Amino acid sequence: MKDSSHMSYFRVGSVYVLKTFLLTIIGIILIILWVQAVIISKIDKNITENKLVTTGAYA
Repeated sequence: MKDSSHMSYFRVGSVYVLKTFLLTIIGIILIILWVQAVIISKIDKNITENKLVTTGAYA
């Protein structure tokens, strides 16, 4: 007979870790895209000079 007085080892924790891992990866990807768009492409400078950006994240 199975003792059901304790929680499963692989249910709650593994689902939480997987969701946290996926959200972290998505966050890192968004930060990389932001850095590429704003800092590497120098989007602010190109906006003030009225230039169309067609490289980097905007390619």
